[in-house]
Amino acid sequence: MLLVDAKVGTVLRVSARLPAREFEVAELTKIAYDEEFPGGTFRLEMPDVEFRRVER
Repeated sequence: MLLVDAKVGTVLRVSARLPAREFEVAELTKIAYDEEFPGGTFRLEMPDVEFRRVER
């Protein structure tokens, strides 16, 4: 089951269901749009591993 914000298209809640109950529920509790993140926020740092960007 999906709950989607129709105006923006954001998935707010997703769950698997059986006739009697829900399980595997993921739900968005807080959201902010157009927020700026500091550089490196989504950077994965691993010791002794070097990543490189591949242009396609």
